[in-house]
Amino acid sequence: ASGGIVGALAPHVPENWNPKKQFQLESLLMAAAFWQQVEEAGGLSAGYARSGRVQPIADVAALALASAREDTAKTLWGEAAHWQVRPIENQEWCAPSATGLEIHDTVDIRVVKGQEFFERREPTNTGEFIAYMRYSDGAEIGTLDLLMFVDMMPPPAFTLVPNVGWVPTVELTVQVRGKPAPGPILCRARSTTLMSGVTELDCEIWDANGALVALGRQTMKVRSMS
Repeated sequence: ASGGIVGALAPHVPENWNPKKQFQLESLLMAAAFWQQVEEAGGLSAGYARSGRVQPIADVAALALASAREDTAKTLWGEAAHWQVRPIENQEWCAPSATGLEIHDTVDIRVVKGQEFFERREPTNTGEFIAYMRYSDGAEIGTLDLLMFVDMMPPPAFTLVPNVGWVPTVELTVQVRGKPAPGPILCRARSTTLMSGVTELDCEIWDANGALVALGRQTMKVRSMS
């Protein structure tokens, strides 16, 4: 949700590689074996899944950047993760994309309130985004997955002030209320104040049966591109 190309639970963008980025990639790759050991010890599913994003490609410049990163990802990530530029495969679920192309990872999002911001790139003063989310491969969303989905929504701060460039998280608290029912989840993200470059984001997640399954609140810094 920071506004970056990929989030903290995905490998660093495959360019300008350095030891820090390599360490983070290797740490992420260790997670699969770790959670397998947890499941074997506990006898229950930990809900671990490799996840990422489906991102629209807005223009020619973004397409050139995404294509270059597709090539460097093969070199830097190897078979550990993928960065793929492809035609949009699911028009019902895709975010608006002027090029008709998307960057494919694993998570798909459909914005149902607030999409006008992505069309005009100007503040709408709503302080709110509402979206349906699901795994694009149809995988079931587990309880632990909610910790990730709480942080997947676009920051509502985008709608409050112009030229927002980066919205890093300072603190995040999540309350998990229960396991979501099969099907897409409905996420509502709201920000009501933005003062001295700091905002809050409150997120609700509802399952396909209309049950509230998670609440999240995070404090975020708002960085301008101006």
